[in-house]
Amino acid sequence: MALACGGLTAHGPWSPAETAHLHAAITLGATDTVADAAAFPFVQRAVAPAFLRRRWEEASQALDAGYCLGTACLGCGACRDAAQRDALTGRPRQPAITAARVAAVAGIEAEKRRLTPVYRYVTLPDEFAGHSPGWSSARLMQLLLAEHPDWTDLLLSAEEALFGWGDNRDRLVIPAGSTVIALRAWEPHRLARADAHSGLLRHDDDTTVPAPFHPGVFARAELILHTRLAPREAAHQAGAWLNAQRLPHTLRRLRSPEAGADGQAESWRLDLTPAALKRRAVFALDVLPGPHGGASLTLCVSPKANLANLADILPPPAAHPHLVCTRVAF
Repeated sequence: MALACGGLTAHGPWSPAETAHLHAAITLGATDTVADAAAFPFVQRAVAPAFLRRRWEEASQALDAGYCLGTACLGCGACRDAAQRDALTGRPRQPAITAARVAAVAGIEAEKRRLTPVYRYVTLPDEFAGHSPGWSSARLMQLLLAEHPDWTDLLLSAEEALFGWGDNRDRLVIPAGSTVIALRAWEPHRLARADAHSGLLRHDDDTTVPAPFHPGVFARAELILHTRLAPREAAHQAGAWLNAQRLPHTLRRLRSPEAGADGQAESWRLDLTPAALKRRAVFALDVLPGPHGGASLTLCVSPKANLANLADILPPPAAHPHLVCTRVAF
């Protein structure tokens, strides 16, 4: 305090009155008691001490007496006048929402749950290969709305409906190329117009998705998995993948006329035994030289195959999508 009186503060020397206020705030007078002394006497309080004491005791006993917003005045004394008090106690606590509007919102929610998805064949761009279902759904919405701006108030969701659907996301990988997407819209019939078959929704086959269609269910999918590994190493990794799934097979080398002494142009075939084919998980697997180095695996699999594990052990090349689907059979 002596330093403060000497001017060693940021705002300049303290006046005697300021010093007295500070002294009263940090010490108790000779006749004051702890119960009666004000912690900060320079703070002007409109709330009565008796009210604060009562609220403290209620809080200590875990009692909640509520508050005055929209109810009766609790008598704290903080309001300046009756108008300010009436503005608090007379405030409506519930918004003015009519029963008709509540029923209308409930009806919209129920209608949205009953909407039947529209299933469409698509050829996904290379950027989709290996991405999560959430990323794919967001990117699909972005591409579709960019191609069809009039769908902004129509389209509710777009999801890849085969490889990333349900439990398939734990075993399969969303590829580039052929697949099926599920579209939810307020007016599904508008998605069947002629102009809805352009851009992303244009497919090499003009056939429609077979009905009844069950998302995530297909008989076989023909895929190409590109890797930067050499064909020989990729073939051995593919054989280890089959062994991990308990699918017995025979690794057979198919030497092509272009094969050199290093065997880089060799092709390999993993012939599955009849017992392995009965599992109906993997139907065929060949390893071919990649178009620009590395290797390309051609596979025919069902949703039972753990394709994600194979993609993990075969690193992708830099110039090609990791996985491409060329055909799906139901």
